Amino acid sequence: MPMPNRNVQGSYRYAYQGQEKDNETGMEAFELRLWDARIGRWLSPDPYGEFSSPYIGMANNPLKYVDIDGGRISVTDINGNSYEYKDGNLYNTKTNN
Repeated sequence: MPMPNRNVQGSYRYAYQGQEKDNETGMEAFELRLWDARIGRWLSPDPYGEFSSPYIGMANNPLKYVDIDGGRISVTDINGNSYEYKDGNLYNTKTNN
């Protein structure tokens, strides 16, 4: 809802996982590749080759995992600890004490 006395034109520029929408392609522009939310897949292969299909996004579980840049996925637990998915395993990248 727009604020009083403000004009809002155009579409919302942010899309899936807060990534900016690419106006030319209509896709979500991550740092390393483009995401097509209509089919739930990347438009280019995984730069790290971690999954059986190089086009799988968020380990086929976008409700659990986040992919910040189009490369490796990550997850944060309820305690604020961060983990990165690499080579089929989750590795602790930040511990909240």
